[in-house]
Amino acid sequence: MTSREASESNSTLYQLIEQYYSHITITTLSRRCFNDGAGIDYIKKYGLQEDVPGLLVGVSPKFYCLAATSGTFRFILENEDFVFADHTIKFSYQGAEGTVMIGENLELVINTTNTRTENTLLGILDKTCTQMGKRLLRMNILQPPCCLDIIMDRLDAVDELFESEEGLFNIQSSLKSLVDLDHSIAFIVKVPKVDRKNVVSYLPYKDDSCILIKTIHKILSDPAFNEFENAISWRQWFTRSRQAYKEAIEDIYELVVEYSGI
Repeated sequence: MTSREASESNSTLYQLIEQYYSHITITTLSRRCFNDGAGIDYIKKYGLQEDVPGLLVGVSPKFYCLAATSGTFRFILENEDFVFADHTIKFSYQGAEGTVMIGENLELVINTTNTRTENTLLGILDKTCTQMGKRLLRMNILQPPCCLDIIMDRLDAVDELFESEEGLFNIQSSLKSLVDLDHSIAFIVKVPKVDRKNVVSYLPYKDDSCILIKTIHKILSDPAFNEFENAISWRQWFTRSRQAYKEAIEDIYELVVEYSGI
């Protein structure tokens, strides 16, 4: 939300956000952060290369969609202290077709008396084993699919699991040990922001380091080191190394026997 809209507490947008998302903290940004041209640039920079051309055809006329994209990335890049690797984010645009209004009193994911999920549809259906599954369940409750093929595929999956109780238990036990893939993927595509101030602070020591490297190189270039190298028998050196390794293994074995009380 822009700073101007937030300051106008009587605006319709501000009132609707407070009414339906009272548990969310509203953060304001400058109006210049919401730029549709910058939104296109972010999509081109971070979107998957094979998806960007088709995506831009659909979203280019969507001013508010692109402006919201720009504001989101500006906030993340400036406040979360990380950037994304190029061409690593999967963008998808979903229009408002096939949607219906949901009454707040249905208590789908939030209880009207508090912000918890107890005594809600999400709380009743939540038998998931991972946080990733819980987020997917919440998304499907708020945005149930309207595509017949998707609905039929899910019903077939439910029938298959219902007929195989052992398979269901195996899947559940496997999922419990599964890490949160959503966060793992997000962590992978993040690129830590380099603190250029610290890099600049080391520049005065650059010349000193070069002097030390030159000094070390001069010392190692002494012909005496070549004489030492020729005087050393590599075969004897390897023999001694093997003997030292053998003795170390024997010492370790003796310690294991001593501590185990064998």
